[in-house]
Amino acid sequence: MNRRTLAYVVVVLGIIYLALAASFLHQYREVARVFAYYGITEADFADLSIGATRQALLSRSIVCLTLGLSTLIAGAGLFLAKEWGRTLWLAIATLLPLLHLVRLVIDYKLGPLWTAERTLELMVLLLLALVSWRVLSNAGPNPALPAATAT
Repeated sequence: MNRRTLAYVVVVLGIIYLALAASFLHQYREVARVFAYYGITEADFADLSIGATRQALLSRSIVCLTLGLSTLIAGAGLFLAKEWGRTLWLAIATLLPLLHLVRLVIDYKLGPLWTAERTLELMVLLLLALVSWRVLSNAGPNPALPAATAT
């Protein structure tokens, strides 16, 4: 895998995180709409488990939005062969598996299907992190910039 292909993969990952953020936000609003239809106020279900689930959807939406935007910015930096893009992506690539490991631990109690999905996510992100470090840590001079000559 070269830098250009890695940049495309990072941009696609950013788009996936933004789509997840939109999905979580839609689910958050849909729960409120259903309860409003039946005349139940937010204060009535705030103490119930559905209230906690609704808050989890909102917080996951914010996390995915942040990850999506930062991943897209890093992907653009990689695509333009900027050093800040490389540094940002390597930092994100290091933190993403940790975040998904926490997510696996939190969602473990939901059942084997959720555990399998979270494990697959974690393995894919670990592989992407390893490939990213391999491709970007031993990167030679930036091909977009002319080499410095000693005169």
